[in-house]
Amino acid sequence: MLFRSSLTGKYFDKLLSNVTAENASYPRFVSTDQTLEIKELVKDAQYRGGFALQGNKMIGGGNDDQDAQLTFFRDNKPFMVARSKGFVVRPERISSESAMISILWDKDSVYHPGLNFKYVNADKKVTLFRDTRGAQQSPYFDTYHKIDMYFDELTWKIDSPMMDLKMTLGQGEAKLVFESANFYRQQRFEKIQGLADESPLYTIKKFAKKYVTDVVYTKDLAKEMRMEESQVRSLLLFLSNQGFLSYDFKDDKAYIKDKLYYYLDARTRKTDYDAITIQSQISAAANATVNLLNFDIRMRGVAGIMLSDSNNVFMMPDEQELTLKKNREIDFKGKVHASQLEFTGTGFTFMYDDFKIKMNNIQKMRIGIPTDSLDNEGNLVYRWVQSNLSNLKGTLIIDTVLNKSGLKPANGYPIFTTEGDGYVYYDDPSIFNGAYKRENFFFKLDPFTIDSAGMLSEKNIAFNGLFVSNIFPDSREVLTVQPDYSLGFTKRTSPEGLQAYGGKGTFTDKVRLSNKGLQGDGSIKYITSTTVSKDIYFFPDSTLAEADEFTIEKKNIGTAEYPPVKAEHITVNWQPHKDYLDAVKKDKDFELYDSQVTLDGNLRLSPKGLGGYGTAAFYNAELLSNDFRFKRSEEHTSELQSPYVISY
Repeated sequence: MLFRSSLTGKYFDKLLSNVTAENASYPRFVSTDQTLEIKELVKDAQYRGGFALQGNKMIGGGNDDQDAQLTFFRDNKPFMVARSKGFVVRPERISSESAMISILWDKDSVYHPGLNFKYVNADKKVTLFRDTRGAQQSPYFDTYHKIDMYFDELTWKIDSPMMDLKMTLGQGEAKLVFESANFYRQQRFEKIQGLADESPLYTIKKFAKKYVTDVVYTKDLAKEMRMEESQVRSLLLFLSNQGFLSYDFKDDKAYIKDKLYYYLDARTRKTDYDAITIQSQISAAANATVNLLNFDIRMRGVAGIMLSDSNNVFMMPDEQELTLKKNREIDFKGKVHASQLEFTGTGFTFMYDDFKIKMNNIQKMRIGIPTDSLDNEGNLVYRWVQSNLSNLKGTLIIDTVLNKSGLKPANGYPIFTTEGDGYVYYDDPSIFNGAYKRENFFFKLDPFTIDSAGMLSEKNIAFNGLFVSNIFPDSREVLTVQPDYSLGFTKRTSPEGLQAYGGKGTFTDKVRLSNKGLQGDGSIKYITSTTVSKDIYFFPDSTLAEADEFTIEKKNIGTAEYPPVKAEHITVNWQPHKDYLDAVKKDKDFELYDSQVTLDGNLRLSPKGLGGYGTAAFYNAELLSNDFRFKRSEEHTSELQSPYVISY
């Protein structure tokens, strides 16, 4: 039973032929009272308005002063309110060809002036459809997220915490568009004005000011503009579809939205504005899903969002997904491009009011440097620095909060500031097959700030920090751009040199770090040997060098004996953790014992002494062995033992 007491009203009946229960429009009854309440017309929904019957159909209707209202509740609070001149109520569904919709959240709402409304009882599902006719083309006005939303269909099962938004017309090709409430584009303003002497936005503003009203009736504006009502109606509908007005088709009037005044102020630069639109194109799923527990909107099919065209800042979410939160705040993971900087990571948040991006986990940061080349459009071609900055946390300030439009010169912006340390690694497979593992070879960056991110060059890029190699002692250095476009440094040691591998040896002269590895130009001292080379490569487990000179000093160290040796143009392979050094012949023999013995072969130097293999020549004799043990003795003897020992 819908009503507990009898209703008064008017009754009509008519005899018609070929009438079925489905298409019968008589008898009819219209209640006198247009403020009737039905507490649960459907579960969790309340109806208020007039009551009528047409055949077997119930009609919920309003009058000229007040629309009928259907309210859906969540957590015992009004959530979705549909207002219409007429709802058709059947046992299986409730529908309206044109209903004003309000979705309430906190003190905000999502509003549309007229949609096709349908509720199916079996599925407990509400469907709102934005038609391509009349006022239905208007966007949804969302004061919580502060966006205007253009999409075709909203679906919501009233017992579900999720609500889907999607494109259905031209699915897979059409784009859902969310546009910032502060969006402005000069091209759009000019398109609206067309060839007219005055923008219709300004005309309506003058009309509203003259008559002190925010409601514009078609007939009144037509009289003011001296135009046909049909022409003015078309204009009001067009501006409604652009979000400047909210058009009421039944009463032939339009409500002026704040966006109209805002656009005019932006046109004359009396206010700041932005260029933010979010476009979604996808066919396999809903373009967006609203979480009704917190009103976050999960969006899919978003390739990228331009945040500032003047500063060239845009974001590209991973898997083309992001979460839109209150007041255009966006949570995402993926990439941020900011002029000459590019960030890749997770835990990114764009904060609209502060006009910045908080980045909690920057996995990789790249820097672009301008070259001398131009692209086809005459723009400078940039080349990426070949070293990435990793494991950063920081904030990118896109511009000042009052210059989202970029109208003012971006002096000093974008600005990126880190919180805590970051790292530069040299473990890319292109660098000696990843020999420099990040666990024990890295550059630890001090916190830093990069301002004027659009004005970077090789000369002004520098990062202070701690170089950790587990080869040389940890040292404070400054990373700069090297000739191979990687980050590194070049320095000279003190005359005493640097201890290498925990004191196994010493290196003196010039050290270079780049994506070519850790290189040296100077001399290595190990036990009693000295290696002089311009081409030394230091690795965490070894050192390789093409030696110009190699010598071993004649000396006894404990029980180990070392004869004098000298050589030129050899290859040195030092294995400090295994504690030996191999000297490998290239084109000249080794000279031992003050050139009295030559060796056509290789030597191994270790704390146990000097060994080798090959062919040893001395006096008029040659001796071939794969296990020589060379002594320091100065007494000549012809006695040979196994392993062979040469003495003199």
